[in-house]
Amino acid sequence: MPESQSLAVQATRLALEWPAGASFRFAALFAQALNCSTSAVWLTRPGTEWLTVVGHYGISGRDLQLLQQTELHMKGEKLACQALKTEQIKLVWTSDLQELGPTEGTLMQAFGLSTLYCCALRLPDGAYGVMYAASREVQQPETGQIVLAAQVAQSLTVGLYNQELRAQARRSERRFQRITDHSLDLMMVLQGSTITYVNPSCEHILGYTQKEMLGTDFTGYVHPEDLEKTLQAAAQLSEEQDVMFFQNRFVHQSGRTVHLEWNSVFVDGETIGMARDVTGRMEMQEELLRRQQELEFIAQNAATFVAHFNRDLERVYQSPNSHLLHGYHPDELPATLTAFLVHPLDQERLSELIQQGIQEGWRLHHVEFRMRHRSGRSFWVQTAIRFLWQEGHFDGLILTTMDVSDRVEAQLQLQEALEDARGLVDFTVRLEETQDFREVTRVALEHCVHRMPFNMAIYIEFQGEGPVVEQVATRDLVVDPEVLEQVVRDHFRQVGDRELALLTTHRMRLYDPDAATWMDCQPGLLFPSQQVILSVQLDGQLRGVIALSRSRQDTHLEETTLKLLRAIQDRINHAAERSLHLHQLASSREETLRTLGIVLEHRDFETRGHTDRVVELSVDLGRTLGLGEEELLALRWGAFLHDTGKMAISDAILLKPGRLTPEEFEVVKKHSQIGFDMLRHIPTLTRESLQVVLHHHEKWDGTGYPAGLKGTGIPFLARIFTVVDVYDALVSRRPYKEPFSHEDAMQEIERCSGGMFDPGVVVAFSSLMRSRMQGR
Repeated sequence: MPESQSLAVQATRLALEWPAGASFRFAALFAQALNCSTSAVWLTRPGTEWLTVVGHYGISGRDLQLLQQTELHMKGEKLACQALKTEQIKLVWTSDLQELGPTEGTLMQAFGLSTLYCCALRLPDGAYGVMYAASREVQQPETGQIVLAAQVAQSLTVGLYNQELRAQARRSERRFQRITDHSLDLMMVLQGSTITYVNPSCEHILGYTQKEMLGTDFTGYVHPEDLEKTLQAAAQLSEEQDVMFFQNRFVHQSGRTVHLEWNSVFVDGETIGMARDVTGRMEMQEELLRRQQELEFIAQNAATFVAHFNRDLERVYQSPNSHLLHGYHPDELPATLTAFLVHPLDQERLSELIQQGIQEGWRLHHVEFRMRHRSGRSFWVQTAIRFLWQEGHFDGLILTTMDVSDRVEAQLQLQEALEDARGLVDFTVRLEETQDFREVTRVALEHCVHRMPFNMAIYIEFQGEGPVVEQVATRDLVVDPEVLEQVVRDHFRQVGDRELALLTTHRMRLYDPDAATWMDCQPGLLFPSQQVILSVQLDGQLRGVIALSRSRQDTHLEETTLKLLRAIQDRINHAAERSLHLHQLASSREETLRTLGIVLEHRDFETRGHTDRVVELSVDLGRTLGLGEEELLALRWGAFLHDTGKMAISDAILLKPGRLTPEEFEVVKKHSQIGFDMLRHIPTLTRESLQVVLHHHEKWDGTGYPAGLKGTGIPFLARIFTVVDVYDALVSRRPYKEPFSHEDAMQEIERCSGGMFDPGVVVAFSSLMRSRMQGR
């Protein structure tokens, strides 16, 4: 056999058998076909366009190490791209390095090779690869070599494809095995009546292991009462049809009955069945059937009302026991439906609903309405209206009615209770979320009149001139504020110091202004003339009271109401104490910051009062620019602390009377960063206040320090304070300069607009200063 034919046969056998190292042997055959010293097989890595070596021939040592570390990208390798251009496997070659890609050329030079051959491998799954062979001499292949190389590449493609098919088959087999092993359903294969396969679910469904069931007769597990129909189904499946669905019962190892629902198929002499355990469903159906029978018995003996009306809505039948529902015997009732015991307020609604059902072709509709009892009372019923149809035409109604008064009443009570509970939860959340004392009292008064048995709630505060009505909440009442104020003054003028003192200890009292009497607040009736008084205290002193009343009618005070009032009182007193403490804390913090600013002012050459002036002027300018209260507070604190960093500047530089040297000025410029670093760990200082400290020497044109920020990149509060700080420095006397007049200072500020200062801030500052000067 010629050598070329032998190589082709070897390649074909190698593709079919695919022994270990097949890709390496293909590399050798490819090299032999082209009379080359080296060759390599490259395949793409899954999911990428990069190729790695999977087989090679004639390469070892450092060359092999280099080859194994190399990856190819098809789009960058010229010879590989040329081989891929054709759909058929084609050999391409070159001895010109200019016709090679970067990696192809690098490897050729590294290995000392001259001619490179390439065949592209196209795989059916979309992957691809290449076969390279190379010789040290420049050579031109013969036609036979070209054909043989292409045959080797084609055989490799077939081999790779076969390997992928085998891998897919193995994966499918493993996947099927996992499915069957983990299926909750029972799977069984029969040869005749012998079990040749059963999956592991047999153990949790029937209680037997696979080993116990394999090779046994399946009929031994079938429930005796279902054996005959099971054998008939098996015979019918094998003789008449390929697929069958049926149910039967098996006997569990424990002796209990298992209901199975089978889906079986007969294939090549074997019966393959998949069964689902439906024992729970069957038992539920039996239970439902039993309960249905019980309900039918109850319905037949219950005090329900069944009536039949013809197409003209005239009564033709009424159940004889209906008097248990409404108190009337059948012969005492009117014949028409509209007048048939329906409450007058619901007659029109029921009539419209029935007409709608007739027009729209309803079959069944449920409705609740009120009926009139013989005794005169009304009660709620639920009625199922069955619309009867004869050949598409309305033929009458059957009404099945039952008394649901207790349920409706319970629903109404539950709805009221839920609304009260929602209101209480909402009220509690609002109280907890509200910290302002005035807002807490407002929320409390609103809750008292809308969710409690009061229609007026007043917060009265004791001030120097006497009791003052601060807040009022009412429900369904119109109150004249001036009259109310006078009534309150008159009533509390009669209250002695002793009774007011008692409010600080008893806290909740009952007061009758008409009788001028006080008493302890206990559960019981509250008359229109009486008021529940809750004391509001601050530092153990009486600050005010909340007066609650219900005019025009008596009401009953429950213990739960009094408990809630005590909770409200505690929350209001807590808010009052907190409001005072917050005010004291804010005042203390304000004075601390001011003191620090004044200390810095005295250490530097700042004129006395510089701190207070720049703080006041900064806040006024901030208001002119429309800042909110939180921004104004941040600006105020930043103004107090703007020169904190000067504490770290030596006196020799800071107190120098003459002009600073460039080196000394560089030291002074660090004070804003130093101040920021000193203050940034104080948790109560806001980010905006710290920005004033850090950036109040930045300039609009970007020539300032420390960060060289420019334009709107400079924080807004820092831009505001910069104008104020420079103005105050201009109009103040310093050891090295005389003070500017206001006019000269303003001229200088406006001259530097757009250079040193934000033009918008300068416009606002000029407007503010004109207003100030005019107001003098």
